[in-house]
Amino acid sequence: MRQRSQNGIIVRKTRYRESSLIVSALMDSGELISFIFKGALKSRSLISPRIIPFAVLKFTFYPKPDKTIFTASDVKVVEDFGIADADFQNQKKAAKFINYASAAVRHGDKIPEIYEILTSLFRQWRAIHGVDERILEAGFMLKILLFSGLKPALTNCAVCGKELSEAQRLWFSPSAGGFICERCPKPADSIKTDAKKALAMEKLINTPFKKYDKLSIANPEILFDFTKKFWNYHIGEVSGAKARRKNTYSRG
Repeated sequence: MRQRSQNGIIVRKTRYRESSLIVSALMDSGELISFIFKGALKSRSLISPRIIPFAVLKFTFYPKPDKTIFTASDVKVVEDFGIADADFQNQKKAAKFINYASAAVRHGDKIPEIYEILTSLFRQWRAIHGVDERILEAGFMLKILLFSGLKPALTNCAVCGKELSEAQRLWFSPSAGGFICERCPKPADSIKTDAKKALAMEKLINTPFKKYDKLSIANPEILFDFTKKFWNYHIGEVSGAKARRKNTYSRG
């Protein structure tokens, strides 16, 4: 079978036996693929130094339909975002976004927009240095949810589909799928809020990361809490455990 080359970003890597590495990567096709690099940890290996985090790598491998882990023959650095050379807090912060992105991709999914959102964030990493981390995380999650088909209903009731005016966006429910109107039943997780939260969510979805510092968003901790609860319900906790994806889709 012919070799194939494709770009991706490392999600995790694991030592396999004495001298090999298994690397999972989010590919530019929006899918998760695992590779085995045989002998990569040997002292004379030329491949190991190129298997770096927070960078776009070009993986060369042998794809086999009946395998879940592909044998890789080479890897090259295409674009290094420089985050690996930053301090530990920056690395920890960047790793969190990689976890968010990979959690939203299930086996068999191909969502290239998720890869594009992640690489876009890393390319703007220096520009977003001063942005409130809660705002940045909320915006990242919302953009991922949009292209996963799980965007919260912001302008229409998530239950009945009725268009909501700004004054009617008073209740938010993760389990219902977003904002709900006054007349529809309120699930147990419903939160009383105001239209400003829906407007802030729309801004975060539609604004590039590098312009987040220009946004005026009140109570970012509340907005983050809303978004995280919605994410946890529809995608799952991002803490090393396998995420879940519910087949629910927003109305708008």
